Amino acid sequence: MKKNLLLGAFLAFAGIASAQTLSITVDGQAVENGGTFTSNAVHIDEGEPGDDYYFSIQLAPKVEISASSDVNATVEFTPTKVEVGAGLQMCWPRNCQMAKVGQTISSSNDLVAGAAQNLMIDSFWTDAEKDKKYTCEATVKAYVTNNSSDSFEFTLVMEYDGTKGAVEGIEADNNAPAVYYNLQGVQVENPTQGIYIVKRGSKTYKQVIR
Repeated sequence: MKKNLLLGAFLAFAGIASAQTLSITVDGQAVENGGTFTSNAVHIDEGEPGDDYYFSIQLAPKVEISASSDVNATVEFTPTKVEVGAGLQMCWPRNCQMAKVGQTISSSNDLVAGAAQNLMIDSFWTDAEKDKKYTCEATVKAYVTNNSSDSFEFTLVMEYDGTKGAVEGIEADNNAPAVYYNLQGVQVENPTQGIYIVKRGSKTYKQVIR
């Protein structure tokens, strides 16, 4: 009888210990595990008439992941719909990868209890029509590495509604080092003349080097 009580107590404690550890916010709002979140956060680059890149957009929600205890977490990211650009990018934490529709990419990172880490998900700058609506969707799954039962999964919808008035700003980190990518999403160590995608902290933007 005593052994059964001890076993029951152990199982109850194990159930508490394996309770949900990870949580995610998008654009400052808590995301429900198993739910869907729609973000309208967009960067816009509008040049002068005649420019090669007159109107470009980048769908770029601010995604943060945190844990209730110190853990190593793995994120799996799978685009399911891409209407603007060739694919979607995920950086977690500094391991940046591009994925096309149906392709799953993953990366792991240590999390400190209570300290949110930026999980960058976005489309690269791409030419777009001003008044046209664009949507990209992806499945995001985060779980404690080596314990996939402790997981958090949701559907991320990123929308541009065709109007500049609904655009939300994204925080910039001007002190962070700049990382350069060419228009194919390949990192470039020593950029020369050309058009590049620059990632600086939580901000990504297009830059022309002459």
